[in-house]
Amino acid sequence: MTLRYNSHLHHVGLGRLLAGTRVFVLTKDLHVRVITRDGELLRDLILDPTRDYQPRGVNKGPQTPHKRNDVSGQV
Repeated sequence: MTLRYNSHLHHVGLGRLLAGTRVFVLTKDLHVRVITRDGELLRDLILDPTRDYQPRGVNKGPQTPHKRNDVSGQV
């Protein structure tokens, strides 16, 4: 996906499996969210204006907390 910020084009990687998928891009200053039409969050990132390509490996968005399997106290 390509996004124009401050008169420069920036490319946001979404992955090959999402090629051709229509998305909504929500931006506020440098904060960018890419969602599907169904509301599924695909990317949540802070745009780095010094880079043309925003790789997927950085700023994958909010992570769900992992549940601990605490077995202490169980009989």
